[in-house]
Amino acid sequence: MDMNPDLNTILATADPSVFIGAVWSSTQFPIIHIPKKIPLFLISPFAVFCSNGNVRKLYVSGTSGTSQLRKKGIWFAQTFFNPLTVPPWNPKKGVSKSKSEQIVFGRCGRPDPNIFDPISLLAFAKLEKEYQDKVKYVYVNPSHKARDLVKELKLQQVEFREWLSDTQLQCFYQDIDVFAHARGDGETLGVAIAEAMLAQNPVISHRSRYHNDHKFLLLEPFGKMAGIDDWQQYYEFMKFFVEHRHKLPELGRRARDFAVRYFDKDIASKNILKDVSQAASYYGKPRILFDKIYYGCRWIKRTIRTR
Repeated sequence: MDMNPDLNTILATADPSVFIGAVWSSTQFPIIHIPKKIPLFLISPFAVFCSNGNVRKLYVSGTSGTSQLRKKGIWFAQTFFNPLTVPPWNPKKGVSKSKSEQIVFGRCGRPDPNIFDPISLLAFAKLEKEYQDKVKYVYVNPSHKARDLVKELKLQQVEFREWLSDTQLQCFYQDIDVFAHARGDGETLGVAIAEAMLAQNPVISHRSRYHNDHKFLLLEPFGKMAGIDDWQQYYEFMKFFVEHRHKLPELGRRARDFAVRYFDKDIASKNILKDVSQAASYYGKPRILFDKIYYGCRWIKRTIRTR
């Protein structure tokens, strides 16, 4: 590639013991041009593998992507959960919600109309009709499709909020009772879901026609996952949390405990440092035989398919 200074000059000056980078293409620059003596520590958001002949760590976003790579022979691929700050424990979260108090659902995400899914708003429309002002849905970063649907359904208990700062976002997670996730293309990991869980919120979501790695996080009883376009089932889950409000503190605690195991940045940072150190120990020890077998098998598969 046209670089100034060129790659070789940069590597000679830095003299790295390990090269860390993201990968999204099987023939990605500069990965394939890095000398084989330098071990690679790669992060693959979309389950792509690329090699210089000395890949020693491969972090992948999502359990399905990890499984996909392992089936292809990349046995050292492992799921990477974004390190997140665990908020302080809130002993008042969800406690003593009387019948007269609102149950607040919340959703946040990108305001991209291409990923909008109406399932949660359609479900909430039925919930609002039944419980009126005893329920509320705080919808953060709405797309125009969300606004149009709320207007069409004439919903009174949906509150739209624009982009929130980090501090405002943490307050949002503390103010809601249940995280009502909705996204048309699903999740390859589900960071917003994890943030909500760390803030002691049970979660409702739904299956997508595309990515469904968030199902790993949504375990019963604190996680509920409706079927594709099944807003009636989504409504039933919403109603469950309204009718069983006394369970919210315990379900929130269990959601937090589960998410901490995978997302706590203090735990994750120790593992990352250990993995980087381990990868660096392979300096000057390329695994070329592995690459020959892997890429050879791929060539054979392509040849068979094209004949």
